[in-house]
Amino acid sequence: MNAPTEKKATPAGEQPKAAAASKATEAAEETFTLSAAAKATGRSYTNLQGSAEKLAAAGAKVEGKGSQWSIPKSALVKIGWLDEKGQPTKTRATRGSKSTPPVASGEQSIGELAKAYETAQRNADELRGQAKDAANAAKDAKRALDAAVAAAEENFKRAQEDLELAKKFASIS
Repeated sequence: MNAPTEKKATPAGEQPKAAAASKATEAAEETFTLSAAAKATGRSYTNLQGSAEKLAAAGAKVEGKGSQWSIPKSALVKIGWLDEKGQPTKTRATRGSKSTPPVASGEQSIGELAKAYETAQRNADELRGQAKDAANAAKDAKRALDAAVAAAEENFKRAQEDLELAKKFASIS
């Protein structure tokens, strides 16, 4: 039988060794970005985005872009998306597979769906803006190419005229 251990008082401002070791373990805990967490849990990127509040409540940092999110493994375990070994507890269907959608199975709340919709709208708006910028850049490049071709054709025409004049001048001399 083990003898009870005596707790020693620590001086003010110092942490007990066990607490310091615990903090070091927490600091070394595996964390995921949004994409990595989606891959690890078998859930979709959008599903995790829509669960930002749930993830934050479990200890994840869910601010900024998905690549800036910091989701500790313990948060995914706490929510029930990973088991203690880090394996997905329930795999989700991927695009194109026939499965019950999350709404029908009751896995997402109205708030989560509304948030996912708003995020999708923002992403779509951003992509539309990028597409518009790319289209304008392509139009500008086409105009520049057309102008360069027209200038090259004009230079070629002048060179041909100069050659004809040079031939006439050479035949006169």
